[in-house]
Amino acid sequence: FRDMSAVLPDAGPSEERALAAVGRAQLAADRRDVDGATERFLEAAYGFALMGSAQSTAACKAELGLYLLDAGDLINARLSLGVAIAFLEAAAAPSLAARLHLALAETAVALGKQALASEELVRAQALYPLAPDGAAGPEALERRWREGRIAAAAGDGAQAAGLFDEVRRVLLVQGCLAEAARCTFDELLLRIDTRRSRDVGDLTGALAEAFPGEGERWAEEMAWLARLAADKPEAVYAPCWELRDRLRLALFVDPARPPLLLPARRLTDRVLRGRGELADPIGAGGEI
Repeated sequence: FRDMSAVLPDAGPSEERALAAVGRAQLAADRRDVDGATERFLEAAYGFALMGSAQSTAACKAELGLYLLDAGDLINARLSLGVAIAFLEAAAAPSLAARLHLALAETAVALGKQALASEELVRAQALYPLAPDGAAGPEALERRWREGRIAAAAGDGAQAAGLFDEVRRVLLVQGCLAEAARCTFDELLLRIDTRRSRDVGDLTGALAEAFPGEGERWAEEMAWLARLAADKPEAVYAPCWELRDRLRLALFVDPARPPLLLPARRLTDRVLRGRGELADPIGAGGEI
């Protein structure tokens, strides 16, 4: 990216410079540099805004908002998500728009705005039939997982448990270790919150069985956390957050078990290149 700067226009807004800023933002995100990723995404969004490209601006804000939500920065995530959904043409990117509404619902309920969260959830669900995979497929699974997180934040343990369990069972069979471990941990956190963490052998055992080796190590750490929560509930929050952060950032690469769920970046990259979800891919970019 530093080499690219030698051939980019020196002054004034340009699509090339804005796209390069997106690339550098994504690189910073992959390197766990939250501040660097935020700065570059904002730089890219500003560049696209100067050119009057509302959809590209929305894509930058959407990826930043979802990234910040995952990093636990609810306030700034909500600000970026709000701008993104205001600019985004939802009919051309219904899956991304639905994710943004679900993310806004999650931030709203976490901030104590239950009525607003319900409105965002209704808006998200109205977009589900417009998405390419409808009520089935990986994107529908992603939506159920996010709905489970919203229900958990709202204190609806029964609904959250049902949604998490449905998603987790699919990921154990069809997904990669990263996805299955994160969903397993979400369900474990729900049991800790509802004081039902003494027996989590069904969760940790299933993860260890589905992914021998690395999965067993993550399962063992989750089981230890469950025991700590049962014996010393006041001491469990810091290690839970630390493990959640490591699971969020960890990459488990296994060619035999590729990820099942579509990263948000795939959806935002399509918007950046002016391609609707049902449009043909560009050139050889079959997965973009």
